[in-house]
Amino acid sequence: MTQPSAIAVMVTRPGDIGKDLSNRFQKRGLQSCFLPTLEIVGQSLEMPIEDFERAIFISVNAVKYSFISHSFKDLLPAEVIAVGSGTAKALAAQGCDSIIVPKHYNSEGLLELEQLQSVSGRHILIVKGRGGREKLQQTLTSRGAICHELDVYCRVFKTVDAIKLNDFLSFNGTKITMLASIETLESMDQNISGVRGLSFDKKQLTLVVASERIAQHAKQMGYDSVHLAATASNDAMFEAVECLISSLD
Repeated sequence: MTQPSAIAVMVTRPGDIGKDLSNRFQKRGLQSCFLPTLEIVGQSLEMPIEDFERAIFISVNAVKYSFISHSFKDLLPAEVIAVGSGTAKALAAQGCDSIIVPKHYNSEGLLELEQLQSVSGRHILIVKGRGGREKLQQTLTSRGAICHELDVYCRVFKTVDAIKLNDFLSFNGTKITMLASIETLESMDQNISGVRGLSFDKKQLTLVVASERIAQHAKQMGYDSVHLAATASNDAMFEAVECLISSLD
């Protein structure tokens, strides 16, 4: 049986969510390295004035950085949509009490919702970070919706502590890295390439990623050992590692 002490996990997710996940791995008895490879930066809000019939929040950070404006809640319809359970909890903490959550925590799951089928002529607010996938907006527009994207934050590549990164990569055991977006993957790869004097084979690293898109991108970058979590939530990422550890026994 593989001992927890023979496994190290690097959490690249920023903020309190990343810290919480890292702490869960530590309590599990694993070597846990918290090295967020992105920094989340809030954007100045250009508040829309339309009367929205639907509002969709695509992340916890979308909630965090939109409700900085005290008048933001007045723009929202009575019923709001969250991409996942974490985002729903963040909305509930802001006083939203009618929150819809899809079965699958991604754009495809949102697009399966009954509330987003007959949307022709309806104004829909999408609260998000700058960049990212356009599938949600494009599909809703094709259904006749009038979409308004509100970018409330952006992701900036972050240079991590080279000593901590080197210690993780030099760990003599199974090295697992958690990745919830393509941006975190690319920033991690850039950080690894930037460590002076390090000769590291990407095949030594096991990735646990939050979507098939990230998995495909990682393989194109030369990472062979890539495992898919059910969603980007901390629970799903933790469970994916548990399944991976079981497969190592």
